[in-house]
This record gives sequence, C-alpha cells and structure tokens, in this order.
Amino acid sequence: MNDIFINHEPTISARFISAGTFIHSSGWRHEERVNNSYELIIPLEGTLSLTVGDENLSITPNSIAIIPPNTRHIGTNACSEFIRFNWIHFTIENATTSKINLLTQELLNEIGMILPTFSTALAMSRIHVIVSQLLDIYQITGPKSYLDNLLCNILYEISMQETILIQENISTTAAFQPVKEWIRIHATEPLKLSQLATFFGYNPSYLSRVYRQKMGITITNEIKNYRIAQSKAYLLNTNLTIDEIANEVGYQDAKYFMRTFKKRESITPSEFRQAYQRRHLNQK
Repeated sequence: MNDIFINHEPTISARFISAGTFIHSSGWRHEERVNNSYELIIPLEGTLSLTVGDENLSITPNSIAIIPPNTRHIGTNACSEFIRFNWIHFTIENATTSKINLLTQELLNEIGMILPTFSTALAMSRIHVIVSQLLDIYQITGPKSYLDNLLCNILYEISMQETILIQENISTTAAFQPVKEWIRIHATEPLKLSQLATFFGYNPSYLSRVYRQKMGITITNEIKNYRIAQSKAYLLNTNLTIDEIANEVGYQDAKYFMRTFKKRESITPSEFRQAYQRRHLNQK
C-alpha cells in the first residue's frame, strides 16, 4: 500500500481510544468491519491475512498496518496457525492522505509527521517497547492523558523511522538520475548492461535490480522507450526507410524493431507514419 497519513504540523494531535492483545488458534478469520477510528495492528505471532479496501495484506511480526477510518477490512482467509497481535484504536486531528511515490525532498521538508498504512521495514523492537508500556498502563486504568502521550510516542517513533526510510529512498533515486540521463544520451547506440555498470562503477546485477526498484522500470525497457520515441521522430520528420530508422535507433534487426514498435504502439511503424503524414504546415 502506497498511501500514507500526513500531519502537516510537527506534532501529532492523537487521542487514545482502546487497545488490547488478540489471541486465537488456527482457523480464525477476521470479521468484516468498518471503524470510525484508526486502528494500528502489530502482529506478535503468526500471519494476519487482511483485505483493507482493495489491498490484500499479509501482516507478519516484522510489519505493521494502520487501517484508516471508514475503511472496510475483512480477513482474506482463515489463519493457518496460531495468531497473536496487539491492536490500538485512536484518532488523529487534521490528517490527510497522499501517495508515497509522489513525495520529493522539498515536500518532505514541509511535512510534519508521516505514518505508513503498511510497512515491513521498521525497527519493530523499539515500537514494541512503547506499545507494551501503553498496554500495561491501559490495564491498570492509567490516566487518559498518559495513554494519549504514550500513543503519540508510538506514532512519533513510527513516523521518525518512516521519514528516514523515505529520505533514503529519495536519495537513492536521485543517485540513479545520472544513470537515466546516460541511458537517454546513449540509447540509440549498441548498449550493454555491463558497459553501463562499468561506467558508473556498479555490479551489473546490482545495478539492474536497484534501478528497477528505485526508478520503477527495467533498464531494458528504459532503453526501448527512448529508442521508440526517437524512431517516432524519424518516422514523422524524415523520409528514411524503416530499415534505416531501425539502424539509426540502435536496432540491427529491422524485423525485431518492427515487432517491438507494434507491441508498444499497437500499430506498425509504417502505419504510424501513414496515420500522421497529413499535417498542416504553416510559417505564421
């Protein structure tokens, strides 16, 4: 899930409602619910299969989930093992939602607090300590203000860790921008992954894997995108033959170029040229 909850102030105005530890043997399935508050789920044992909105989640002891208010959630299937998880219901004032992949460093600097709807990358030991303290205080009917403060500490901890992860991701993505630009410049040349990796000092398999993770596209498809874009310019603005255009954009095999073009554009290069050959030209 890429949604996150954002509070634009540097402090969280959260209110504790209730909390507990759920325990059940195998065969249990979470009933369908729609709450008017947030719910933080922190598994301790087993895997909780949950459908939240349109997302299917497998929430394990190394992950957390935050279900927003007025969101339908139901067990995806019955648990195949013993299940135990902590849960906390709470409210947050003035929280908004956004897409994590739309965040830039500039936007991140303007945001006060960030809470992920689902994460498997947090240091759970730190979170468990504060959650245990909250559950203990709740059990002995501690002051409401104390519970609110402990809840905020949990959310601060989650937000701090999530912010660090996002900053690292933004930094890594920025680090691969020169690679993307190099691919753009050299896309129509005979280009090999090993050559690209050597130029930037990466292991080829590492570069291929991380580029896809951070840039959302494989290096092969990145090259194809630039080649197809350039071929369109040739088709529209020159009288070069299809074979000549294929060679100009880096394809030694014209038939392979035509197959690639049709697969991406749903028409052949010749059909593309014919579709756009009638254009109005003017000088004013």
